[in-house]
Amino acid sequence: MTKPNTVDAFVKAQVLPELRPTVARIRALMREYAPDVTEIISNGMPCYRARRIIAYISPTKKDITLGFSRGAQFQDKDGLLRGVGKSSRHVKLRTAADVNTTSCDTTSNRRWSSTLNEVARGGDSDLHTTSAGF
Repeated sequence: MTKPNTVDAFVKAQVLPELRPTVARIRALMREYAPDVTEIISNGMPCYRARRIIAYISPTKKDITLGFSRGAQFQDKDGLLRGVGKSSRHVKLRTAADVNTTSCDTTSNRRWSSTLNEVARGGDSDLHTTSAGF
């Protein structure tokens, strides 16, 4: 079996139909709030790259993991990001509504936008002053 080489092919082949709307919502948010990053397949999964990989989408049978390479540097006022490593953090999302609920208000959307744009530019030094908006 050939590995998918585009994100669309990956979603069709690797994401359960009931989780595809969740992935679609994540992808839409990434396009909206981080328009300068490139959506690619890397290490067999959808990733978002600026100068380096900044985020990834990993499907399971129960949910979608949205991970951030430097997520430990995000302020996470609501405690939604998970992970214990030095740098990466992730959030588990089961439905498109989960994505909307965790970043739907205007303030959160501004924080999401600010954080993704800052990460995309590679300016990690100020990440502690922004929030992922989750």
